Amino acid sequence: KNNKNIRNIYISDIVASEPAQLHDYLNDFVKMRKSIKAPLTARALKTVLKELEKLSGGDIETKIAILEQSIVKCWKTVYPLKNEQTKQSEYKEDPYSINF
Repeated sequence: KNNKNIRNIYISDIVASEPAQLHDYLNDFVKMRKSIKAPLTARALKTVLKELEKLSGGDIETKIAILEQSIVKCWKTVYPLKNEQTKQSEYKEDPYSINF
């Protein structure tokens, strides 16, 4: 149990080192990982944060959107956002869609 407390403190320190706008989203991501029985280690969280930085180009809003996507879909890591243009082109190609 003591080892878990140390890990939780270290993870909260890592979250606290990120911009304030991300704290709630990062904490929710950590909670989601626990809920799917795949808790994050401090090292894994640092890796996710590096990937998040790379995918977002440093943009906070993009980081939030990527984290939200991963939380909603219960993904163990972060992936690029699906391009809105791609979604629109999929709808245009559907022969059964009705455009108003």
